Amino acid sequence: MARNRKRGRTGPNLKRDNGTIINQYGVEINEDEARRLRNLVQRVNRKREKMLQQFKDKPLFYGGQRLDESREQLMLMGEELDLIVRKRSASLNKFRDRHEFNRYMGQLNYAARTDYEAYRTKLYKRNYMSALEKQYGMYPDLLKGVLMKVRMMKPEAFAQLVGMDRLFQIKEHYSLGGVLDRLKAIREKLGLSNPDYDDEEEY
Repeated sequence: MARNRKRGRTGPNLKRDNGTIINQYGVEINEDEARRLRNLVQRVNRKREKMLQQFKDKPLFYGGQRLDESREQLMLMGEELDLIVRKRSASLNKFRDRHEFNRYMGQLNYAARTDYEAYRTKLYKRNYMSALEKQYGMYPDLLKGVLMKVRMMKPEAFAQLVGMDRLFQIKEHYSLGGVLDRLKAIREKLGLSNPDYDDEEEY
């Protein structure tokens, strides 16, 4: 009974006609396309699960401070690590036209590639550095060493930092308060010394 209710939430049943599946919007998808979609979704979701397991039992930090937060609790609240591959769905009922289906298949094909994680890490590192330049540009002397360290870091090491330390997640750097303290904490984490600096901020 519960199983039927769950299936009903996805919309009307799919119709099948001569090897063609027709969804609730009248979009026609042949059986081979549907099978390829399911296989790609499984591959991407296995990749996601592998990434989640990689950090499952690892502690979370904020710079040098270990946090009490549980990863399970964070996931229940809808918060995931920035580099984790997004979970994909194999539902055919969501596509409103062929263009939407083809675009989704292209995204799946890209996410299923073996070098996808490396690409995401490289892109994230570039965006992270841009966020640092934007938020801490008023401290060029302190920022310079940080950017150099991040730029030279191997993708695997940078991915570990993003997964274990909030200071290496982009979203942590868009609040105004504690700007200098955050920058100093990043420097300490990266093994850089902090020269004397005026701690008074207008934030």
